[in-house]
Order: sequence, then structure tokens, then C-alpha cells
Amino acid sequence: MMFENGANALTIAQAYDLPKMAIYRWVKEDPEKERKVEEYRHMRADGSADSVAQKCDRLEEVFEQQISEGKPNPALGNLIFQMRTWDAKTGNPDRYGEKRKLEVTQETRVQHVQQLRDLNKRKIRDITPKKKQLKNNEE
Repeated sequence: MMFENGANALTIAQAYDLPKMAIYRWVKEDPEKERKVEEYRHMRADGSADSVAQKCDRLEEVFEQQISEGKPNPALGNLIFQMRTWDAKTGNPDRYGEKRKLEVTQETRVQHVQQLRDLNKRKIRDITPKKKQLKNNEE
């Protein structure tokens, strides 16, 4: 499988002259294959993140050289900052990622009423036992 070597669906589709969606359908047919592809995607993402970190390290060396020469490039400094920020956000989203906010737009009462209405739509079978008829001499 080409996914093992870091290829994405588009690359594979182009290599075999297939539509990209055919690759996705082929993967979805087999849960084990789908699990493996997802695992390879995670590994590729980790590799990409490592590559970004390495490139950022090299850019920092260049930037430090520019600073020592008295000619720092502000755009390079900004790029390094953005790369480090991205790395921190993706590496530890709970601490450095975007703050998430959950907003509830419905009251609980409205949901409760809707659930009761849904229950009333179902046919309810009466399971109440019938009254026992007493015979005349049992009174």
C-alpha cells in the first residue's frame, strides 16, 4: 500500500490514473484498511511537524546570523514566530491552542417538551389488567 510510504490519496490516484474518490471508496470498504490509512496519516502528520521544526531551527540560525551582522530580516523573524506558534498550538492544543467556547442555544425545558412530544407520537399499548368480574355468589 502506498499510504505506508507517506503518499496521499491524490498522489496514489495520479500514479494509477484513477479518480481520487475511488481511492477513498476503496479504503472505506475495509475497516482494517481504513484504520491503517488513518494511522499512516497520523504518522505523516508527525513527520511533517518534525520537518517544520527542523526547518524552523535552520531559519533561526540564519536569523541569528543576520542579527549578528546587524541586518535582521523582520519577515524572517515573523515567519519563525509563526512557525513556532503553530508548532506549540498543534503540539499542545490544550495549553497553546485556540480557546474553545461551548454555547448552548436551547433551554432544557424546550428539549424536554420536544422529547415528550416525540414520546406521544409512538403508539402506546395499554397493558393495564382488566378488572376482574365477581360472580354473584362471591359478593
